[in-house]
Amino acid sequence: MRKSLYYSLITLLCAGFFYSCSDDDNSTPVIGIKEVKITPADEAIAVSMYGRYNTFTLENTDDSIDVDVPKEALKNAQMEVITTVAANIQAFCNGELINGPVTVDATQPINVEVRGYNQSHTYTIKVVQATTIASGDEPRLKSTDMRKMGINPSAYDFDVTVFNDKFYAITSAKVNDLIEYQLYESENGVKWNEVSYNCVDSENNPCTIGGRGARLAVWNNRLYVIGGGRYDGADKYGYGPEVSWGSPTVSNWRSFSTEDGINFKVDTIGIEYKKQDDKFVRRIPTPTSYPNVFAYGNKIFYQGGYAGQVFGMWQFNAQFYATTDGKNWDSVTDNISLKNLHKSAYFTFKGKLWCVGGFKNYLSTSNISANIYSTTDGENWTLETSEPAFGKLSGMGVAATDDVIYLFGGEYYNEENKRVLSDKIYRSTDGINWELVENISAKYTARLSPAVVVKDNEAYLFGRYSKATSDNYAYPVDNDVLFDTYVISLK
Repeated sequence: MRKSLYYSLITLLCAGFFYSCSDDDNSTPVIGIKEVKITPADEAIAVSMYGRYNTFTLENTDDSIDVDVPKEALKNAQMEVITTVAANIQAFCNGELINGPVTVDATQPINVEVRGYNQSHTYTIKVVQATTIASGDEPRLKSTDMRKMGINPSAYDFDVTVFNDKFYAITSAKVNDLIEYQLYESENGVKWNEVSYNCVDSENNPCTIGGRGARLAVWNNRLYVIGGGRYDGADKYGYGPEVSWGSPTVSNWRSFSTEDGINFKVDTIGIEYKKQDDKFVRRIPTPTSYPNVFAYGNKIFYQGGYAGQVFGMWQFNAQFYATTDGKNWDSVTDNISLKNLHKSAYFTFKGKLWCVGGFKNYLSTSNISANIYSTTDGENWTLETSEPAFGKLSGMGVAATDDVIYLFGGEYYNEENKRVLSDKIYRSTDGINWELVENISAKYTARLSPAVVVKDNEAYLFGRYSKATSDNYAYPVDNDVLFDTYVISLK
């Protein structure tokens, strides 16, 4: 299925299908429609119909609306009409001049009249919606750029989850000289609206949630925003960047939570202390950006992340913590293989917590992993396989239901020992044996560390990185960030 991207440039020939250009300056141009674009409400992708000579019924038979687009969105679609190029040619819908996008009911035939040079043609626009998902159409492209659908256009970092049957995104964006940490919600994973959230610190001063590389988790009917650094600059409340000896670092432990998606509690207030090496220390992990954060059973887990720079390079922290109250954290495993893994994917499947891929110590051909582990308590892990079909991968995304797992993207070393991104999708029904998903959409592109969430038995893939990493510890690069959105049925 070919889709016209709403934000792409329209490239059309000089209406060659209508008339041949003439040397006669007095010739009367042909009056007609070159293209009609229909964009359902709250959607990012438009379909197009193109005019043909002496054809006055236009349909998008070869460019149908996706099957999962709601009828209500079609009833409030936006229509754009592009006429043949000449002065004084105008298009009308229901007698009203079309001057830019107009709202139409695309579930019904739409009449468009084109007038000019004492001519008039009336077209009937019929919008076709697919009734099934054809082979090769998935993952379905739903948006080319979240930043053109409500997310801050200056955003360079984000994470996404599903909470209370809505999508939530936490972002970092540079606006003038300030760094904005913003929260968004979406009903369909395509159109986003900023949440005017409330949060105050221990002294009742307003504060922002999140940070660069913060991660979202849902646990005990609460949405958590955990980890992240504030080293890119000052925020709107005047708190300056985190710096140590002139280098960016993650100085502060951050954790916020909410039960309604609006009013946030600061979960770092009132943390307990424990005795360690004859000292009393707070029960928290080492603060990091880009950790792995995931919920399983009666715990939230926090693993890895970047703590700061050494000689200009971000370093990973080897740690594996968990909390049972959302506030106090303790180390939960002495398994150095798990504590020291980075860029792994964690997911819950068939009553177990699973860990797949990643690398240990630093990224190299010898350190990148193909191992898949599982656990029932988060402390004692079993190596399930070291030879999955996808081989050694780092930075993949995983979606799991009760019956099936899908794995997306990641990076690996090719035969020339160069890091490259995977454009493959793999599927498993047991977590051990994997098969390549065939006939995926040609639009789907390779990616690293996609944000993947599951809703209504579909996996939503949100962007992340378009290029393989370059340094030893795979720190993300801002100019490689993707903000597109894909959806695939999990079956």
